[in-house]
Amino acid sequence: MSLKERDTNKALKIFNINVTKSFDLFNSNSSFNFLVCSGAARIDWSPPSSWEKPEYHYLLLDFITGSRLCDLDINLTASIILGLRIAYHYFVRRDGRIMSFEAFQVRAYDFLKHFRINVVLKSIRNHLLSGLNKKLILVFHIDEFQEIFAFENSWKGGLSRKGLFKEMLCALRPLMMKSETTNRLFLRVCQVSFLSNKSIIEIFDYFAKKGGDKEKHWMCNTKFLQLLYDISRLPRALETILDKCFKRDGFFPKLKDKNFTFFDNIFYAVINNLIRTYKLDNFIMKNRKSSCQLLYYCTGVIPVQLNTKLDSE
Repeated sequence: MSLKERDTNKALKIFNINVTKSFDLFNSNSSFNFLVCSGAARIDWSPPSSWEKPEYHYLLLDFITGSRLCDLDINLTASIILGLRIAYHYFVRRDGRIMSFEAFQVRAYDFLKHFRINVVLKSIRNHLLSGLNKKLILVFHIDEFQEIFAFENSWKGGLSRKGLFKEMLCALRPLMMKSETTNRLFLRVCQVSFLSNKSIIEIFDYFAKKGGDKEKHWMCNTKFLQLLYDISRLPRALETILDKCFKRDGFFPKLKDKNFTFFDNIFYAVINNLIRTYKLDNFIMKNRKSSCQLLYYCTGVIPVQLNTKLDSE
């Protein structure tokens, strides 16, 4: 359902090139690409059943809800910043252990040399393929990467002046190739379209049926429909609403019987989640003019281009 109305051909082509060329020992890093997608809700990825060899493994690194950057990262190298998060998501979180990333990072702080990305990936390989002569291909999904750019002004652990994001790519680059013939990095941007109203209805109805509302009573609640239309066709906003709905016991029966104080429970829960996740309140306080101008564009459904200036500053 997360791929609805998504043209994945370009992304799959880039992914296929990276995987195919990884089998050639003489490929340089100029043959590989980092794929950057915008506007996509997170997807739990698994390889098709036809992919028997080599071993594939998918890891999601969410820099907001999963492992946000903090003061403990200020003096760390990009390699260790990535290594800590990969180790946490693979060895701790996937086993269902109840430990936050912050607690894990504090405990690991005296052993940072063991969390360089190459050391962590070697440990993952030993765990997955101990005694097997197989190639391991890891798919890293780095979500909310705007947080990496926001952290760069505070970061002091750089080995160069490239910034944290580029140094992360540099830390990953040697793991994508066998030769060192070039120092260039290649980013391939894949734009993701917005959802149509038809797709929003179909996606929510799919999950509503799983929640017990097979007769589509939720469609009779005009306030709820208005909220779905107000998400402006953004996949992540729809994901947030679904998450808040399913965390409430008896949501769909109460919605059917109109016994649900909707805006007190869902509307403000979504708002608080967005504020907490993206720190919107801090941004608005610091950029009042830009925020008001952005609101003007949104309420007027006026298109905004990348070079549009929201205020004189």
